[in-house]
Amino acid sequence: DLKIIRPSQGYKLNPQVIDFIDTEKINMPKKITVEIGEKKKLEYEILPENSSNKDITIKSNNNNIKINNGYIEGVKAGESILTVKTKDNTGIKTSTEVKVIKKREIKFNYNSYQLLKGHYILITPNTTGEIKTVSSSNNNIAKAYLEGKKIKVIGLKAGEADIKVTLKNGNTATTKIKISKND
Repeated sequence: DLKIIRPSQGYKLNPQVIDFIDTEKINMPKKITVEIGEKKKLEYEILPENSSNKDITIKSNNNNIKINNGYIEGVKAGESILTVKTKDNTGIKTSTEVKVIKKREIKFNYNSYQLLKGHYILITPNTTGEIKTVSSSNNNIAKAYLEGKKIKVIGLKAGEADIKVTLKNGNTATTKIKISKND
């Protein structure tokens, strides 16, 4: 704040010193991978933390990605260079490679599998993604586990259960397991 002091002989300005701290660096991941249609918050850090101006511009060298309110969205498969630059007069900027990939999917080869009580089956789903969880709709009939990239299903008693697999991106696939008595 500026204060005006009125001495007996007129007005006097009392200036105050304002410290302006320039941005020195912007940190970002070296590479980012995003799926077509996926939105990801762009993670970056402006240093020093107490920089006076943290306003930035974000630009891409092509239209493989969209940029909106600090989020990037995959539009079409390919690679882009994303550049983040300070809006102050320091000219500090950094770039990162963004790889846009096709959406990771998962499918089973069959809609249902048959299994004898007391036996197990190893199922290899068709997927381009990483499996996060495997579950059974009824653990009294069939239990399901992840073994490497395969799903191990153990038949516990006669009946049916749905086996659900979820990828890290949230996509899922379900198949039915029919357990028969082994007479």
